[in-house]
Amino acid sequence: RRSIVSLFTRSILSIPSLPNRLPVLLFAKLAASFPLEEMAASLNSQGVAFSDATQPETAFAAVHTLANFLALGSQRVPLLKTGKSLNDYLGALTGLQDHVDPAAFAPEATGEINAETKKRLAILPSVKHLTAILNLSNRFPSTTRPALYSFLCSILAAWPSDIKTATLNAVLYGTSESTAAPASSNAASASAAAGQGPIRELWRGYTRSSPLARRLGSISASNADASLFRKPVDGWAPLVLLAELYSRLLLTLGDDEFFPSRQGGTATPSSATSGGASASGTAIAARNPLTMDEVSSLIALVRNLAFTLYWHQDVAAVGPRSVESSQHVPGLRYSFAALRDLATRLLQQIHARDARHRFTKEDFWLMTDEMDMESFIESVMLEEEKLAEEQAERESNTQSSSNAALASADGDDLFDEEMAPLEATMPRSTTARASSRKFISARKMAFISPRLGILNNLPFVIPFATRIQIFRAFIYRDAVRLRLDRSSINSFHHHRRRVTVRRDHVAEDGMAQLNGLGSKLKESVEIVFMDQWGMEEAGIDGGGVFKEFLTSLVREAFDTDRGLWRATEQQELYPNPASYARQTEQLQWYSFLGRVLGKALYEGILVDVRFASFFLSKWLGARRGLTHLDDLASLDSFDSELYRGLIYLKNYAGDVESDLSLNFTVTDEEFGQRKVTELVPGGGNMAVTNKNRLSYIFLVANYRLDAQIRAQSSAFFAGLSELIDPRWLSIFDQQELSRLIRGSEEPIDVDDLKAHTVYSDYHEKDLAIQYFWQTLESFDQEERAALLKFVTSCPSPPLLGFGQLNPKFCIRLSGEDEGRLPTSSTCVNLLKLPRYGSFELCREKVLTAVRSGAGFDLS
Repeated sequence: RRSIVSLFTRSILSIPSLPNRLPVLLFAKLAASFPLEEMAASLNSQGVAFSDATQPETAFAAVHTLANFLALGSQRVPLLKTGKSLNDYLGALTGLQDHVDPAAFAPEATGEINAETKKRLAILPSVKHLTAILNLSNRFPSTTRPALYSFLCSILAAWPSDIKTATLNAVLYGTSESTAAPASSNAASASAAAGQGPIRELWRGYTRSSPLARRLGSISASNADASLFRKPVDGWAPLVLLAELYSRLLLTLGDDEFFPSRQGGTATPSSATSGGASASGTAIAARNPLTMDEVSSLIALVRNLAFTLYWHQDVAAVGPRSVESSQHVPGLRYSFAALRDLATRLLQQIHARDARHRFTKEDFWLMTDEMDMESFIESVMLEEEKLAEEQAERESNTQSSSNAALASADGDDLFDEEMAPLEATMPRSTTARASSRKFISARKMAFISPRLGILNNLPFVIPFATRIQIFRAFIYRDAVRLRLDRSSINSFHHHRRRVTVRRDHVAEDGMAQLNGLGSKLKESVEIVFMDQWGMEEAGIDGGGVFKEFLTSLVREAFDTDRGLWRATEQQELYPNPASYARQTEQLQWYSFLGRVLGKALYEGILVDVRFASFFLSKWLGARRGLTHLDDLASLDSFDSELYRGLIYLKNYAGDVESDLSLNFTVTDEEFGQRKVTELVPGGGNMAVTNKNRLSYIFLVANYRLDAQIRAQSSAFFAGLSELIDPRWLSIFDQQELSRLIRGSEEPIDVDDLKAHTVYSDYHEKDLAIQYFWQTLESFDQEERAALLKFVTSCPSPPLLGFGQLNPKFCIRLSGEDEGRLPTSSTCVNLLKLPRYGSFELCREKVLTAVRSGAGFDLS
């Protein structure tokens, strides 16, 4: 009988469109008596190697065998009696599926695969079929989970993205709709907890103690050997499925649910339930299925995996250079390229949350235990040079012959305009840059340049100080390309553009004279201040006066009273969402201010501006794993009442439609006028329900934090990008970008400042100097920051310490009159200190000057 069954599976089940070739009654009789267990065992035992799937005849037979097997046997899955039977069934489906060309799973009929066959293939990932398999596996969990995990990974690797999403939702929630939620309280509780079980079981039962986990846990930067991933080892399928499910769950898990310390306490209806609705239900929040320690352990494994796959880019090669059939995870159809993308996405998702609310240990993310950072930086710059040369050559070919460019396989491979913009740096003119701008995807960059791939996808595994050095090296390289002499860029003899500015009209005069320069603002600019009588102020701009101008312009132009910017409850700035801020004249101001900030970054000048994190996140975009849910977390500081209302809606256990009476609109009030905006076409007539509430929440967050300020943000970033390549900034996260702009948030180190201070007409052992340092040591951090701002115009210390402050912090004797207050010249970081005769007098005078803002004193 076994040989007959084997012959039937090879000769009969492989017939194309078998159900259509048999009379209806005969096919029904065959299906009713179909020996599913025997057929599944036979197909599972045949076990053709995956490499044979590249043979057309194997793939052709597999697709029709799979379609016919599903048509005859899928309805009988609930009747299987043992775990072995289910294992055979899952093994048969996995083996056949792995033999089928992915094109067969696309919605459109192709070649000899007709619509009827497509329909039968679609049974495999259907919710009904998956639910039957999952329910049966729950009866025999100890014996069927490995086969189940391999089967699910096969679906995720083979089917289109919409089917992949539906499959993940079916495993997590028991439905293809992740936003669906039952109306009853008990059902809502079950739905909220549904996604926790599979993830918790995958981690605790099959991943954390697996041989693969032990192998990954031993990886460091010094022994990231890619050969480890080509050896068969137990644990790949659970790890892949766990990463897929957890990444999917995080798309709908807010910070209030992810962090245990932010859970608890029932939210109350606020602005999300405005309109007099009676909220009779209660909010039942979802929960993070893993503890924070478990999240850290999981991410440590994924971090090691991703780092190794980037470091040895040939393992996850993309494009025509790779041999696709040999680049798969051992035992799975899942490719290493897809695995690297998945690991990157999950790491970015977790890092974004860790950056907002730190839960990992210091240096947790770093992969530099024994890495030579100097060699790493040199390698990065060499790869950057190579990438620039290749890009310049491609552009030269494009300009000389567009037909040749279209025929270039490399060009098609390397550039993908649908991916995140990562503009490559290359020696070319500003005009050429504007007219022939191209973008290279982060994923494909990793193939060309492994270390640049790490920097642009996993920058957090490299120390922040190292990335600062790389950022400055990028700028230095750009200055060399433009033939800007950085060693004498502010020298008196270097040709500079001369700009006169009235002290009481810094922003207007700066806009009028500098806005038209565009990227030429990278060049040296000489500032001449005009006093209130129209006379030029004494002094020569050796670079310090320009710094004074820049900091004064920033202080004036970013003032919220000017109407271009608003502040969150934490006094963090973002573009004004009012309609007048989208007018052409105002957008020009945003572009100019983007260039101004770009100039500050280009010159390494710190400015005292703190931007909102959701605004900074737009500099990075989706390529950091950021979604509207991350914007939702930012709403807490933007509009805490709206945030609480949306969280309440997200976890509401009652009937959202009848209890809360919301629709897909938002209301704005401007100059006393109320305006209703539809979030989607016809949104005024579309009720918010349990099923679509997540879409509503995402749309509200997107409208408040993106759509309303999109034009302003685009103008600002356009100006910024003319001086700072977006790819240079992509190696930082939002919090790091803030530090890059305004300096370190670390406490001011008095010893470091003392070690890098220079003196004029003073000696470091003078009593007056000793009194000053005693005074500074007696200050709290707020007072120290005030003093630093008094002298340098910025309250934060330099990112890499006071040794990087340029010019150096300087103390100069300003006389013997103890009645005078200290003054400063912020343009040159100069403190003018009288010779005080006691510590008490010195502290009193310095503190008075700092608190009163004694002002700029140009000498």
